Amino acid sequence: MRSIFSDPRFLRLAPLSATCIGTSWALQSLWAASWLADVEGFDRQSLVNQLFTMAIGISLGALLLGTMADRLRKRGLATEVLLAVMGGLFILAELALVWRVPLPSILPWSVVSVVGAATVLSYAIIADYFPLELVARANGALNLVHFGWAFLVQYGIGLVVGQWPPQDGHYPIAAYQAAFGLSLALQAAALLWFAIPWFRTFGKHVYLLFAPPPAEPDGRVRFLAVPVEGPIPEAQEAMEW
Repeated sequence: MRSIFSDPRFLRLAPLSATCIGTSWALQSLWAASWLADVEGFDRQSLVNQLFTMAIGISLGALLLGTMADRLRKRGLATEVLLAVMGGLFILAELALVWRVPLPSILPWSVVSVVGAATVLSYAIIADYFPLELVARANGALNLVHFGWAFLVQYGIGLVVGQWPPQDGHYPIAAYQAAFGLSLALQAAALLWFAIPWFRTFGKHVYLLFAPPPAEPDGRVRFLAVPVEGPIPEAQEAMEW
């Protein structure tokens, strides 16, 4: 277990996987109902209908994400990219909720529920990071992080929301915006941390594209040799060329 929790690749993946998947579980299992009742003003029947739709979303999401990941890998696109995209969509969905973007409530909440099925991506990714005899333990360690984060988010949102006094049995919108916004900031930080290797690779490509050619000790610029097709020219021809 020490080798798993100290592995740099695990430490790169686990924060994004936990803050997205664990938060999705926490919201869907506990705080979605409170948000829909206090912020959206749903009655009990409307609330139950939307939670049922979200339950269908997480079920279909597992099938959809698994199929997408399989097809994209056959085309040479790593599963890490799809996980990062889902993390970005999750952040956008939460921003739509926090900023009260005029959209049907079911749209952002459906994204929240689908992200809860992204475990199919995380487990596939981590299976490539460890030898076969450690894959089950690595998946178990990642799942522990998921559930641990879900518990922290459930409890933490309650602490933040509880700082506002309820009004007519409902907590104000500002309480949920503050709690969801704090969780959202942590997810954005985890996404940036996960994407650092891509930023480094992109930076190297940009540097090589715009960097000046290296110079010899005598100050002359050294260019890379480019092979020329055809017969080697004579000395005089080569000088003229």
